[in-house]
Amino acid sequence: MTRDFLKKIVKFVFSFLIRPWFWAHRWMRDQVFLIRLRSRDFPPGILAYPIWLISGSVCNIRKCWDVAYMDYGLRRYSKWAAIHYSPKGRSYLNFDKLSDKELLSLYGGSGGRIEYFLKNNSQILSYENGQSFLDAGCGVGQNIKVLSEYFPDSPIRAFDVSEGAIEVVKLGTREQKKILAESGSITDPGYLGRYADDEFDHVFICHAFSFLMADGETATRELRQRILDELVRIGRKTVLILDAPDILNLFDPSLKPEQLHRATYSESIIPYFKVHLAYGEICALFSLESVGVLYRKHPIEKLK
Repeated sequence: MTRDFLKKIVKFVFSFLIRPWFWAHRWMRDQVFLIRLRSRDFPPGILAYPIWLISGSVCNIRKCWDVAYMDYGLRRYSKWAAIHYSPKGRSYLNFDKLSDKELLSLYGGSGGRIEYFLKNNSQILSYENGQSFLDAGCGVGQNIKVLSEYFPDSPIRAFDVSEGAIEVVKLGTREQKKILAESGSITDPGYLGRYADDEFDHVFICHAFSFLMADGETATRELRQRILDELVRIGRKTVLILDAPDILNLFDPSLKPEQLHRATYSESIIPYFKVHLAYGEICALFSLESVGVLYRKHPIEKLK
């Protein structure tokens, strides 16, 4: 029995179950709306208030549950992240057992996500050959490879928490003197503090921000704010955050376990830029798999 045939059976059965639920749910939502409307011309039904009380209680209980679940999950996954990115973790499993030739074959991975934006948003990004770049959380050099091809005269600095990934990048770029990769953690304030103000023309972080977590929801937001503030400090012209579409989540934050030792904390990144809008502007860029939030600093002449 094929998967498509099973889908057709499930869809056929659900088509009958969905109908009564659809009409009941539609009526209940309408009654709640009429209670909130408070109009004499459109009074709610006699069952509206019990439904409103029950649904409101359920929603409040669910919100309390979600907050407790999320806070506990953040505490756990913030500690498990170190396991995930360790030599024995799933992210860079067995890199230490590979030969130099095998490691070299991993350089660049399946392609850098930044390439789509270079092709389709070049004027907005305003990257130029010879300008400097910092890749925060570079992995096995997917975006480094793309940038070095587009901007061969540009100095590129990169770091990653995985020493195995950095070894891949070093092997892949050993003939390119303008590229420097080293081990470092974006969550380490001491490491980011080593970079000077406006040290690089452009800073970017690709599909890593949503995995940044600390010991609870409040601590996670403080961590993310501190990291973003540091990236803005280091970048002279732009800071680009590439991540999954959830980075623009306009609803309540949520924790989404992905695998044993990795999860994403979904929330809108926009509020983190609030303190920097007096000195720059932000815009959103989109590809088929990523959302980019670009912060572009105002020229010094404009600030005077």
